[in-house]
Amino acid sequence: MPLRKNLPILGLCIMVLPLSCKKDEGPPPVDISFLIRQWKVLSIAEQTTLEPATGNYYIEFLTNKGYGVALDTTVDVNVCGGQYTVPEKGKMLFQFMGCTKVCCDSDYAKKLISVMGTLSGKNASYITKGDSLIISGTGKLILLKK
Repeated sequence: MPLRKNLPILGLCIMVLPLSCKKDEGPPPVDISFLIRQWKVLSIAEQTTLEPATGNYYIEFLTNKGYGVALDTTVDVNVCGGQYTVPEKGKMLFQFMGCTKVCCDSDYAKKLISVMGTLSGKNASYITKGDSLIISGTGKLILLKK
């Protein structure tokens, strides 16, 4: 019979116990509002060779975690894009980069696509300084400006 006396207390404990356990929500999301815009490519680097842009090239980061690479429309015909995430401040992960394969892009466009392709599927780092954004990883670097 002692169980019968303690049954209401046991029932209360069973009802309150799930409320006291809080699901681990992890770290707060990283503010990426500074990133959401079109950035002009100033230069790219493979290993130690910094190469200034030879035309108007842009990388645009979208709010839905998509990005697009706009090549110089006066000389290039293809476009590229994919998905990105920012798991923590200073880190980016590019995924699913794809490009159209129509024809005849400039050598610089091919290098930019190659650098972005190298970063795809790997962790990259980013640094912001004023109105500049530097994305780097695996010996590659992209210097962008607002």
